[in-house]
Amino acid sequence: MRNAAANPRGPVSRKVLAGLEKELRRKVINFEAFRLGAERAADLERGVVSEEEMRGMDPLHAVYTYAQNKLSAIVEDVAQLPMCTELTEAYSAPEETYLPSGPPMSPLTRSYFFCWAVFDSHVGKDRETLATVAIDLCVRLGMEPSVVRLFEYLQDSRMGL
Repeated sequence: MRNAAANPRGPVSRKVLAGLEKELRRKVINFEAFRLGAERAADLERGVVSEEEMRGMDPLHAVYTYAQNKLSAIVEDVAQLPMCTELTEAYSAPEETYLPSGPPMSPLTRSYFFCWAVFDSHVGKDRETLATVAIDLCVRLGMEPSVVRLFEYLQDSRMGL
């Protein structure tokens, strides 16, 4: 597996990881921010498919659903980082075109558009996506390698939109 801390994919990942390293080197801990972060993480985790829900699914669909839900929760926060503005702006206009809020309704599902926005919509010569930045961050934070591998498989797929 790639070592994102030593070899991030591009400038956006490098900025995100540098910001993380700066926060980790701080001498003072903001306990309120820590508490709010833990609450936010718990809220996001509730949006991930549960073990019980997965029992009723085809095993491959359960793995896909878990990985997509988990990555979606991570990307939701990564997209809020100031260094990811270019990535989020890259899908704003297509979102309005392909997922209008009213009639006529789009033939694309939100799930399909999400996958395109996260895995295919890219910026720069390094073709960074919200998913590649999130994956690099997950690797640096020491996320379970098998889950990161699932994220990589999703990133390596293509929606073709």
